[in-house]
Amino acid sequence: MANIVVVLLGNVVDLVQLMVEAALASPLSIIPILTGVVLFAVSFGLFGYLTIGGLTAGLTSPNTDHTQRR
Repeated sequence: MANIVVVLLGNVVDLVQLMVEAALASPLSIIPILTGVVLFAVSFGLFGYLTIGGLTAGLTSPNTDHTQRR
């Protein structure tokens, strides 16, 4: 199991090195890479926000934030 973690971390390091090499190959190649990074970060953040909201929604009472109208 520990060997799998070491291999995965090694692959992540290799991926970062390859992305840096591709970005430095020409000035225009950095634009699609940065666009991909921004899209990934936004989607990951939104998914995390919705996940945390969904998990915490079950912990709150539905009547705590609403005033009762008569």
